[in-house]
Amino acid sequence: MDFTTLAQLRDKLTVKHHIPGRLRLKFAASLLADPRALAVAANPPPLPEGVRSVDINLIARTMLLEYDPARIDPDRLQALVEAASDDRAAEIARELLSGA
Repeated sequence: MDFTTLAQLRDKLTVKHHIPGRLRLKFAASLLADPRALAVAANPPPLPEGVRSVDINLIARTMLLEYDPARIDPDRLQALVEAASDDRAAEIARELLSGA
């Protein structure tokens, strides 16, 4: 799961638990039918630098991102999921990708 996809799907995601290095997201059942999510599932993009793993639990409807908090700012990552607008989410995704 890359940062741009998280930005695009954030309306279906909620932060369930977050400690630096581990972000657990709950996703709405409607995500399972979202064409953007299905495209990512069919052809997953490479993980961004600093993201160690992504584990999806379909039964619990959760996604666990394990990442290096020395490389990815935990506050910025959470802000990406909670961004109020598409423009702000896209801006945060670019910042995360550039390592800013």
